[in-house]
Amino acid sequence: MVAWGSAAVIETGGPGRFWHAEAAWRGLVERFDIRDEVGVPGTGPVAFVSFRLRRRPRPVGAGRTRVLVGRRAGRSWVTEIDVRGGAWSDGVPGCLVPASARVAVRSPTALRWSDGAMPASRWRAAVATAVRRMRAGELEKVVLARDVVAHSATPLDSRHLMRGLADRNPDSWTFAGAGSGGCHPRNCCCAARTATSTPVVLAGTSWPGEPLDLLGSAKSRHEHAVAVESLLSALEPSCTWVRSTGPSLLALPTVTHLSTDVHARLADPGRDTLFVPGRGGYTPPRPSAGRHVAPRWRSSPSWRPSAAWTGAATPDRSAGWTRTATENWALALRCAQLRGTSARLFAGCGLVADSDPDTELAETEAKFRAVRDSLARNPETP
Repeated sequence: MVAWGSAAVIETGGPGRFWHAEAAWRGLVERFDIRDEVGVPGTGPVAFVSFRLRRRPRPVGAGRTRVLVGRRAGRSWVTEIDVRGGAWSDGVPGCLVPASARVAVRSPTALRWSDGAMPASRWRAAVATAVRRMRAGELEKVVLARDVVAHSATPLDSRHLMRGLADRNPDSWTFAGAGSGGCHPRNCCCAARTATSTPVVLAGTSWPGEPLDLLGSAKSRHEHAVAVESLLSALEPSCTWVRSTGPSLLALPTVTHLSTDVHARLADPGRDTLFVPGRGGYTPPRPSAGRHVAPRWRSSPSWRPSAAWTGAATPDRSAGWTRTATENWALALRCAQLRGTSARLFAGCGLVADSDPDTELAETEAKFRAVRDSLARNPETP
């Protein structure tokens, strides 16, 4: 799906942000006269949403688009909104973007790289500090993020990045919006209010050149087990049942993960499903961990890597689209924030007491490759 324009924006924040957004979204949809002749997930009212995972009172937003073009299972459609009449319509109304307004996709030029907020040497030191604290019994698991910055001689085009990610990761969920983009190997899908929700846990990583048997590695299995247990315990209070299947190996173009599917049925499906992103983080943030690891570094207000928190390994946002009956969500992994001629890439690692700083650094480099290769690709080749 590709969308542009803004018919409405919902802003909320704080611990109740998911429920507030859900209530506001329902209120908007109920007032519209919806004419949907296609009737597949993604048609009708659609909102593109981004949430911070941490419970800070900073506003987050959900934007309802004015024009959306979609394709699913060989069927294509266009959704338009008449703001004055309060109506959605799905059809094929010809050319929506005049030829004079079309801009060719731009490729980066003279691409070069630099350290982000924390150089590699300092990041290794932060990993070593976290490991010492965990071996002392103060923490069980810590997730540290790292960033690098790409610089281009010309403005960066998110479409170039998206095409590269989609081409190189055909089985992943690629997303972009508000100057950011990335891809996640799996997404959480809530297919109708009474359907099963399926978050997936990815923890424990190997990559080409790293001779590691993930399924046979005690360190990787422990890291994965902590993440699975964290998600299960977060979901159980709001679900009638929760089940997990795994771990198994999920092989991707640049890395291989231990993967566990988690299925849950909401206890109150009539109330909401937006709570899933908030409970679907791999390891919920624990602010007390910050003083044990490293000072948090500054970033833009909406993107803050979890450098000193046991929390999301990359920028603390989820990205997704939602309509009344269906939702899809993904953690913002393998991602970058584009601003003018620069792009800030994020990658993170789950740390346990047996983690090695040099190995963890190599893991971040492997995870950067998805976005690095997509930015640097030649548009004339796949």
